[in-house]
This record gives sequence, structure tokens and C-alpha cells, in this order.
Amino acid sequence: MRTQLLVAAAFGLTLLGLTSFLLLHKSSRVEFTEDQIKMWKSFKQTYNKKFSAQDDDEEAYRMNVFFENLEFTKKDPTMGVTKFMDLTPTEFAELYLNPEENINEEVETLQPIQQDKDIVIDWVEKGAVTPVKNQGRCGGCWSFATTGGVEGANFVYKNILPNLSQQQLIDCNTKNKGCGGGQRDIALNYVKETGLTTEEEYSYEAKNGKCRLEGKSNPWTISGFTSIKQCSDLVAAIQKAPVTVGIDASTLQFYTNGIFSNCGTKINHGVLLVGYDSVKEAWKIKNSWGPKFGEDGYIYLSAKVTNNQIANTCAVCTKAFAPYI
Repeated sequence: MRTQLLVAAAFGLTLLGLTSFLLLHKSSRVEFTEDQIKMWKSFKQTYNKKFSAQDDDEEAYRMNVFFENLEFTKKDPTMGVTKFMDLTPTEFAELYLNPEENINEEVETLQPIQQDKDIVIDWVEKGAVTPVKNQGRCGGCWSFATTGGVEGANFVYKNILPNLSQQQLIDCNTKNKGCGGGQRDIALNYVKETGLTTEEEYSYEAKNGKCRLEGKSNPWTISGFTSIKQCSDLVAAIQKAPVTVGIDASTLQFYTNGIFSNCGTKINHGVLLVGYDSVKEAWKIKNSWGPKFGEDGYIYLSAKVTNNQIANTCAVCTKAFAPYI
């Protein structure tokens, strides 16, 4: 009898939760203007967002989220409509960010820097960077940042640019958590010990899978990597080769173009630093959200210098690794 009562209570709570969910969606329904409806339809068409006739409540909810996010973006000229506009910040973080990257220490937003001359370096222009890729709905940013660093190191030290497999890291680097997140230093140690195969041999699937290295060659490796925590060291390192870095990407959900600075210091996204420009005062970042995000798949973060202090925007200098061969 007690068991039956517990089951009934649990079922009642489930129904209550479902009812609350539906009421929330229905209560969130508002009247939209004709211009808003046109904007929403344009957004759906541009980013191939589809809702069935049975999804009226869900679509109304997504419209509300879209316009709430749109209001937020009006505060910053580097923000605008992106493919993530119909996601709440919490949903976006769960789908695309990597909590494994976070560190439990205070992050300096300004760090000392001494520069006697202008420095302009762009590894994309030098041919050291493969095309921008798309991680999809998989928290595997760490694997893209890692392969980018290894690719760049092979270009600099061996004069060849391989296109390496992120899926190998997702499936085979078991000390990390695949699409559930990972740490780039652990991944780089895996590359040092095991090596990587190419994207062509082990293609990306945006999901966790069984390691399938048998019969594949994995010759692409590194000798080691240097850990970086200071912006002055990062400026020095990026002049030698691309560097894998961690950033706080929470508000990059809405980034469209320009030099971005509206972010915190909770590291939750692995990316590849591919350039630095002391004249424009910007770090150039290769992201993994596809070539249609940001500026052709790239993000520019502020590297503004004031009184010999450089901006550690989004904590870009705090957890960086420079692979070498």
C-alpha cells in the first residue's frame, strides 16, 4: 500500500510539472506586431527553424525568447540576430558550452603589458589554419580547439597543414567526456602520446561514439605544449604559432561582428587564437560554430591597452596552451 501511495505521489508530481510547463508556455503567449511576425519568419527561413502545426505553443514560446534576446542585443553594437536567438542563455550553455573548462580562481581582467612596437599577426593569412568547422549540438569545443592547435604547430614546425579529426578525440580520449565537455591540456597530452588521424579518415559526427582507430594511421602529434596564464606571454606565443585558449562565451551567443568586450571571466568554451593586432587592439579567434557565425566564423575580442594594462577579455589569457614540435 505504501509503495502504491509513493507511486501515485510521484505520478502526481510528474503531472504537476508537465502542467506547469504547458501553462508557462501558454501564459507566455503574447500578441506580436506584424513587423515582429515578419522578423520571426525571416529568422526561421534564414536558419531553417521548423515547427509543426502541433507546435503552436512551442513556437510562441520561442518567439518570446527571440524578442527578449533581441532587446538584450540592443545594448551592444557587436551583437545582433544569430542562429541562437531562440534559445535562452541556459539552453545555449547546456548545448554549446563546456563547464569542464572553468577554473576555481580569480581572473584578472587587466594584466600588465610592455610593447615597444606594433605587432600584427594573422595565422589565417599565413595559411596555418584550416577552414572553420561546426561542432553542432555537442559540447566538443575542446576537441576543435585542440586539433586547431596541433594543425597550426605542424604548419609552423613541419610546413604542412593537416586537417585533423575532432571525432577521434571525442571517442577515444576517454579522460575527457566527449560531447559532455573536456579539457584541452588533457587532450593535448593524448595527442602527444597517441597522435591524431585526419578528418577524412575519422569524420565528425557531433555525438559520442565507440573509438574506431583500428586500421587508421594517426601520425600527427606534438612534442609538448606550454601553459600560459598571462597576456604578455600570450602575445609572445601567438607570434610563433596559433594557440588554443579558453574563454567565457556566455554572451557570445549574440555576437555578430566587431571587437567584442561584453563578457565575464568564467571559462566555458575552448577556441583557437589565430591572431593579434596591437594597432586595432584585438585578439582574433577561430570559433567552432560554423562559418556563418560572427565574422565568417571568427570572433574579435578586445585587447585594449590602457596605462600599460591589456584587457584580458573573456579571460582569453588565463588558460592557454601553445603546442610545439
